[in-house]
Amino acid sequence: MSGRVIIGVLIDYVSWHTAMLIIGCLALIAATVFWKILPESRNFRAQSLKPRNLLDGFAVQFRDAGLPWLFLTGFLLMGCFVTLFNYIGYRLLEAPYNLSQSVVGLFSVVYLSGIYSSAKIGALADQLGRRKVLWAVIVMMLVGITLTMFTPLAVVIVGVLLFTFGFFGAHSVASSWIGRRAVKAKGQASSLYLFSYYVGSSVAGTAGGVFWHYAGWNGIGLFIGVLLIAALLVAIRLAKLPPLQVNVQV
Repeated sequence: MSGRVIIGVLIDYVSWHTAMLIIGCLALIAATVFWKILPESRNFRAQSLKPRNLLDGFAVQFRDAGLPWLFLTGFLLMGCFVTLFNYIGYRLLEAPYNLSQSVVGLFSVVYLSGIYSSAKIGALADQLGRRKVLWAVIVMMLVGITLTMFTPLAVVIVGVLLFTFGFFGAHSVASSWIGRRAVKAKGQASSLYLFSYYVGSSVAGTAGGVFWHYAGWNGIGLFIGVLLIAALLVAIRLAKLPPLQVNVQV
């Protein structure tokens, strides 16, 4: 969020080279602070890094009935999210809105809704079960992207807010589900989810540009809608899986 907001505001006053330099320095400061204040690991047992063990740790995740679908969920959800925020700015800079770059940059403060939705949806998932909650928040994202197809700015803002709220909630449910389903090499299961998550942002975030080029925001809405329907079908499939453990509600 800081990257989008800070660069969005700075770009009205300095060159994009300077704006990127400032963001890079802030990232370096954040990395240094994180390195200094991160506590020592607890309950961690170091193991020798053998290629065979590493490959076995990855392979076992794909033999699970649910984990590959969760990896795909991360790919689709993050792809939708990044695509929306990559191109919503271009729409708001054009008529009939003609917003300034600074205002468009500040638009990304809707990310803050994720602070509440991650905790709230996560609590609901613990209470009702991940199977019941994941598909519901994906439907919320579908409603949000649909609202952005209308012209009034207020409706677009509500749509983006709803979409963002749903995304962070869905990500919270899917990522926590990884830890519940992974029996072995939990760290590698989480790494595969994050790998899929960021590949989704790269692939879909870039592919969305083709739809923007040829069909504007209608094309973006169609592209994101298709990805979300695919994510919804995956969530429904996950809901039909037999529980991994009878004493854990997933």
